[in-house]
Amino acid sequence: MSIAKILVPLNGSRKDRVSLETAFALAKRVHAFVDAVFVHQDVREAMPVSDMPISPEIMQSIIDAADAAKKVAANAARESFSMAAAQCDAKIVSVPEKGDTVTTTYREETGHLRDVMDREAALADLIVFPSMAGSDSENVRQPLVDVLTRQGRPVLLCAERACKTVGSAVLIGWDGGAAAAQALTSSLPVLEKADAVQFACVRPDNTSERPLRDAKEYLSLHGVKACETLISAPKLSIAEELLETAAASEYDLLVCGGYGHSRMLETVFGGTTDYLLSHATIPIFLAH
Repeated sequence: MSIAKILVPLNGSRKDRVSLETAFALAKRVHAFVDAVFVHQDVREAMPVSDMPISPEIMQSIIDAADAAKKVAANAARESFSMAAAQCDAKIVSVPEKGDTVTTTYREETGHLRDVMDREAALADLIVFPSMAGSDSENVRQPLVDVLTRQGRPVLLCAERACKTVGSAVLIGWDGGAAAAQALTSSLPVLEKADAVQFACVRPDNTSERPLRDAKEYLSLHGVKACETLISAPKLSIAEELLETAAASEYDLLVCGGYGHSRMLETVFGGTTDYLLSHATIPIFLAH
């Protein structure tokens, strides 16, 4: 088991730099190849839908404006890529290549992000998405949820700011459920190279001792020694407690299951995953 290919979708926004720096920081630890993909819509889709006839001149001006905006975004994405790659000393290659150092490529794909991720994520070990904070995240949230729940691929959610290290000190949010177990096994290549690993069990009265013991024994078979913290009287929600615990001990990665319950239930009753998506203060490794 390994993380050999990390996929990073770009859109030309300021968040691209954080996504790339986060991806490269993790790739350094696991010696992964980073596939940076700038995704843009077909400029012809910029045409408004209207029952009124539109003159050829106006149509062309709309297309030209959309094409100009795409070029600006592409230039911004390429600049972010070049700067992040140089900062990480990543080797830029023309075709995927795995080595002792971080390797990376930059390419462009036309289409809606959701459709492109449907195609590209299937053959990636980890997909990096930007912070969901802010009003510009709505067009990214659904592709992330699709990759996580419908395609079953692990996701690395970025914080608003890049961390110097990712995966050095790892906190595992543990409830004994199937999603948490999937996150644990999917993140194993990172856990094996971490300097410190700790389980955090919120409301352990609802979690028997056996699943946690099983999880620690599983990691020990892979050479990973983990300690634990039990939060028996939480003052905050599960998501808030996990983020507070991570911040207090300066963890640089949180691992937890994504949508352990159905997404509809989490949306209606206020779920842990949705809160984490909008309030990530450190990178979060999610699996479903």
